[in-house]
Amino acid sequence: MRVASKVIVLVRDPDGFGIALADALRPAPESHLTRFDPYISRNPTSLLPFALDRSTSHLLDPSRESSPFEISLAKYGITDTSASGDLIHFVDPRGSPQVSILVLPNYAPPVAACAINEIVGSITWANFSHLPVLILPLITKTLNADHEVAHRAKSAEAITIYGAQIGDANNSADTLVSGLAVPPPSFQIRSEPLACLVQVVRVSKLPTVLLMAPSSEQQSKGSADRELEALYEIGNFLASRANLSFSKESIQDRKLEKSRGAQEPWRELYG
Repeated sequence: MRVASKVIVLVRDPDGFGIALADALRPAPESHLTRFDPYISRNPTSLLPFALDRSTSHLLDPSRESSPFEISLAKYGITDTSASGDLIHFVDPRGSPQVSILVLPNYAPPVAACAINEIVGSITWANFSHLPVLILPLITKTLNADHEVAHRAKSAEAITIYGAQIGDANNSADTLVSGLAVPPPSFQIRSEPLACLVQVVRVSKLPTVLLMAPSSEQQSKGSADRELEALYEIGNFLASRANLSFSKESIQDRKLEKSRGAQEPWRELYG
């Protein structure tokens, strides 16, 4: 699987953050990059967890080209599903990818570990001479976010973005986490695909950066605003470090359903 030197890995999570970020990251005007988008070309609106008004619907270009992928899991005895996902490439005028976005399904155990192992193996094999940096952005509810909400109300401080390196370090990974706070011990990854990915890249030594922005466990107007602010903050951070732009206008009225995956109690038990 050929990818750019920076790969932003997102998951179609129940809260819709992954798809929202994937849609809102766009070429910076001065970058001369072109975005090739897999999902919007197939279905411009149904995959977005936010309502779009007509003033921003032009941002979803149905002509974007598609690059989905599938990898067999038959060697694990899994024949009814495959390791699949979509790739968005930001390419320069010569057609060379400069940034890639990898969007994965919200796999459940035991498929998650098998699928992630195959995807990482495919990336490593195809880019062996120059391994990319994987960037895993998370909007997380396990960083004492409620305490931060109260603190922020008093101090008017911006949302904190936390960063951590996994796998082999390199200059690109060092630059991405430079100046970021270290995540607290309470941090947990509740996304099964990303939790598996962290374990696999530790073994494969693929350079990886975790980026985390806290939201709130409570479901209220204040917590919804907090989630949007966290999404904007991490989106703007990604854009600034990847020579992209973040289209805040593409994210409109927040209408997320807080669906709970069957695997979440499992994650609560095992971290």
